Order: sequence, then C-alpha cells, then structure tokens
Amino acid sequence: MKRRLLIKLIRDVVHPHFPELTHSDLILYAKPINSVLRGITFSTQLRHPDALAASVFARPLYVPSAAPIGPWFKRARRGLLDPRDVWYIQEFESDVIKRKLVRGIQRNMGILPSVAEPRLFARNVIRKFGRANIYVEHHEIGLSFARCGELQKSRKHLQRILTMGPTQYDKSDRIPNARRIVDLIDAGKFEEVSSQLDSWQSETIAQIESFGFKMDR
Repeated sequence: MKRRLLIKLIRDVVHPHFPELTHSDLILYAKPINSVLRGITFSTQLRHPDALAASVFARPLYVPSAAPIGPWFKRARRGLLDPRDVWYIQEFESDVIKRKLVRGIQRNMGILPSVAEPRLFARNVIRKFGRANIYVEHHEIGLSFARCGELQKSRKHLQRILTMGPTQYDKSDRIPNARRIVDLIDAGKFEEVSSQLDSWQSETIAQIESFGFKMDR
C-alpha cells in the first residue's frame, strides 16, 4: 500500500470516528501527552504491501528505545471479519469492511486512559506482565516510577535489570541506563534523575519527529 493511500485512509475513513484523537502521518494520538505518547498506529506488511495492520500503542517518551513508536503495542483485531489481524486495501471499497475496521479499533481503545501518565503506565505494565523476569518491562516500569518521583520503586525494578544482566539478544542501552539512574538515586541526586529523564524525553521526541510525526502537545 502506498504511503499516501494509507494516510488518506486514516484521514478519511478512521479519524472521523475518533475526533478526540489528533492525526499525524501514520498515527492517531491522544492529548495531552503528559510524557506518554499513546494512540493508534497503522502500518503495512512486507509480505503483503496492500495489507493494513492497526495497533493501539503506549510510548513513554522518557524511555530510550531504538523503535520510534514502541515499546508497548496491542494489535487491534478485526474480530468478526475473520481471524487474521490485517485488512486489505481492496476491501475498503465496502462500507461494511470500513465499519468493521473501526469497531476492531474501538474494542481496544480502553487501554489509552489506563496509560495516560507515568504512574498509570508503570502500574499497568506490572498488571500486564506480572512477575515476569523480562528486563525490558522492568526498564519501562523503573523509569516510569522515576518520572513520577517514586524513586525507591524505580530503584527496585532497575536493580532487577542489573541483577539479571544483559542477554545475548539485547543490543540496547538498558543496562547502562538502569545503572545511571540507580547510581543517581543512591547518591541522593534526585534533581539529576529528573534532568536525565528530561534529556531522554527530548531525544525521543526528536527521534519520533524525524520519522514524520508532528506532536502537538
């Protein structure tokens, strides 16, 4: 699917059903952002260039990540149409298909208020992943608690990352990020914790906007 056709589909078919969201490029997002960018992102698939996928996402801006939108997605399933998770552009000539796309997204929209700010995001990631020893989630939770000033909770989750250590598959900066925040907390440099998170948030915003997204905060 050509990018301009996908943007037109978002603008003309999907966005009118979600007037509370703002349209920018391939996403619809909620305001105010409050340090967590959240909304609906649309994409195509390499194997099926005429196929459209829609995901509800939450992206804490203070969490460094190589992905422009991630790290938390929930695929908006099409539900009644069939068990696949994609729609094909040829189908959008049908008003029935358009309505099913919108309903599929609406069924997943309840996640947006539940992750509207860092404390809520941290609590809901804990609820979603429980006690799973996945340091990607501990990284997000730890930085979210740091963002809202709950530094001992932040330290607990970030220390779990340091205890587990890096995996052979992770090429990110999560381990040094965790070490940086833990060291600042232990040294009582709480203002520097906030400054570091501000710096990461600014870098993330610049990264996202470099992909064409324009965030009206």
